[in-house]
Amino acid sequence: MNPAAEPHRLRASPLARRLASIAGVDIAAVHGTGPGGRIVRRDVETAASAALATPTRGVRIRENPQNLRADIVAKQDVCANRLVDLRDAVNADRDRTISLTALIVKAAALTLRDHPRIPTSNVAVFTPRTGTRIVDSSDDLSITTYSNVIDFSAEAAKTEPQASKGATVLVVDLGESGVSEYYHPRPARALLSISVGAVEERVVATKDGIGIRQMLTCTVNADGHLLNTSEVCEWLRALQHHLENPELSLLT
Repeated sequence: MNPAAEPHRLRASPLARRLASIAGVDIAAVHGTGPGGRIVRRDVETAASAALATPTRGVRIRENPQNLRADIVAKQDVCANRLVDLRDAVNADRDRTISLTALIVKAAALTLRDHPRIPTSNVAVFTPRTGTRIVDSSDDLSITTYSNVIDFSAEAAKTEPQASKGATVLVVDLGESGVSEYYHPRPARALLSISVGAVEERVVATKDGIGIRQMLTCTVNADGHLLNTSEVCEWLRALQHHLENPELSLLT
């Protein structure tokens, strides 16, 4: 066979291939700078940097496509490394483990405490595994209490998120389903809905360049008659702070 007619064989290091897979980079389109044109880690990082046109840590606002009730929809990517580490550490010596959902609801309760413009006495929590649960939004409840209600409640009804029973805040956690990002319309009586996607490895821009972090995406849908855009962004950043620094607040 004529060597000139042989198809081009992609040459890339195993690390470069893994990094490209995580970052969603088409490795076949990456220019290799390694020996003999081999694609190495720095080549994938360069390609990933070029693709990161939107800062990953900025709150992104978009209009509700249905434009109902003047809703404000905002999205925030959250680094979940410390959140996952905290859950794993807490569960190390427990028979009944806590879920990330319980930690997320605790963070939401603390954020609601710090932003009293959103009046609430309870929060509806939906996961595909548990259906809808109603929990007290008191910020002084322990993680164990939240987990008992959300993860181990005897109430077995697999209801949909709309069955929020008059709760003013709805948390929809689809992380267990592997959904990266999700937007749930705000129920008619709710003032705020928080949709949370799965924790997954992503390539992100850091102060040191490019890195791999465990990330999750939170999407908030708020009543625009109660909150303005600046207040929604402030609320979402406060939620991000609690989720990214869980050992400072979530274990209270």
